[in-house]
Amino acid sequence: MIKQYKLDDILIVGDSFCHDRYSDSGWPNIVTQYLTGDKGIPRGYGYPGCSWWSTRNKLVEEIAKSIPKIIILTHTETMRIPSDGNYSLNFSTAESGDKHHGPNGERIGKLDLELHQAAISYYKHLISEKFHEWTNLQWFKELDEMLDNPEIEKVIHLFSFGWEYSKHTFKVGVSVDEDLFRYHGMEPGMKNHMTDDENIKFGRSILDIVENYSGNGTRCYNKLL
Repeated sequence: MIKQYKLDDILIVGDSFCHDRYSDSGWPNIVTQYLTGDKGIPRGYGYPGCSWWSTRNKLVEEIAKSIPKIIILTHTETMRIPSDGNYSLNFSTAESGDKHHGPNGERIGKLDLELHQAAISYYKHLISEKFHEWTNLQWFKELDEMLDNPEIEKVIHLFSFGWEYSKHTFKVGVSVDEDLFRYHGMEPGMKNHMTDDENIKFGRSILDIVENYSGNGTRCYNKLL
């Protein structure tokens, strides 16, 4: 593919599966460097452990700045607790109290005790799975409307915990069938839950989807690794 894009033309937003974009071996870097020839930090952000609300807010913020031509999203699971502070609040962090990230995604260790107790109490006493599923679906419907813009050329939806988990088929963009969690790893030094070699292979798979874009409303059954 001829390098025809600028760095601002490509927006990658989501959860921890697209968080690391600060080294050449991160898959967001593989994608943007190939398409632009620019080694700058890819536009967007990945919020480890956070609700889809953080992804939504970042996407709205970025689109308000300028309309990208390519958008790649990693959609997380529905039961995470939303916060305007982008706190890592999910079943895992509520149980352990660690792996916390601050408002800008920075790793800051243990959850604040009060915040940790609030998360535990929420999951123990307040959570409604149907409510979380419903709000997630409304977000996806809003996202379809948000992305219905002729200036946006290509959209790729990646599902961290599986397409079936999301219970939604997007009208705008290509939905990748293979879930990312099957590649999930937590070993030290991993980027986006993958080894460097896996990041490179994954990035090439995303580039293949970009180059052979099948159009809005389609499902992609390509193997990512």
